[in-house]
Amino acid sequence: MLGQALGLAVALAGLSLGQAQQVPVEERTLSNGMKLLMLERHHSPTIAGGWVVRVGSVNERPGITGIAH
Repeated sequence: MLGQALGLAVALAGLSLGQAQQVPVEERTLSNGMKLLMLERHHSPTIAGGWVVRVGSVNERPGITGIAH
């Protein structure tokens, strides 16, 4: 019985992985080049944020150095 339930769970999980879900993400770019990705979720009246800053030696070029420090 447990084996059958486990097999069914694995089969159903495989079905859900095979179906790509479209997520309506809105992208905006500010005048300073910062990109915002927004996703509305009306069932949760909260705002969460995070960001990635592309700084470091890999992002520097001659004449523009030291941004990461």
